[in-house]
Amino acid sequence: VGEAIQQLRAQAPNRETIYYLYVVDDERHLRGLISLRKLILAKVDTPLSKIIERDVISVRVDDDQEIVAQTIARYDFIALPVVDDQNRLVGIITHDDALDVMQQEATEDVHRMGAVGTLEQSYLTTPFFTLAWKRGVWLVVLFGAAFVTSSILSSYQDLSAMYPWIVAFIPLVIASGGNAGSQSATLVIRTLA
Repeated sequence: VGEAIQQLRAQAPNRETIYYLYVVDDERHLRGLISLRKLILAKVDTPLSKIIERDVISVRVDDDQEIVAQTIARYDFIALPVVDDQNRLVGIITHDDALDVMQQEATEDVHRMGAVGTLEQSYLTTPFFTLAWKRGVWLVVLFGAAFVTSSILSSYQDLSAMYPWIVAFIPLVIASGGNAGSQSATLVIRTLA
């Protein structure tokens, strides 16, 4: 424990977090972890093997970022070790990284629900033409369908009385306006959130 504390003091200034100390062998295979609390409370001459937790929950480098964030949230970890296919420690993911990922994924989901293409940047920093393209594709398709419907209805008013099924296309006109409103609301609400 004494040696570990000395190593920690030397390495801590260059580390993002030191709440969990990951124990690795000479080939960087993850062997366990020790919480900073356990390390500080242990006697200086205690071997690390007596206080190490060997059942370590980790994620792999090729795991989806959303699954990694959910794992951190599920176990309330401050950090989570990342290992490769041979169980060698590659790095850590911290809780603030997980929060960023969860917010990004939630924003993506909300954009999809609002029929808006996913934005690479925030709404306020995305160029106008990119916003127009991401929103415009569906709006143009719906507008085209609504325009054709409107043209047909206006030029065949006499026929619409004879064939009432033509009136069934009126919801297309209404839907294009609703979709535009839904997209605008989605983008603005997500930006505010």
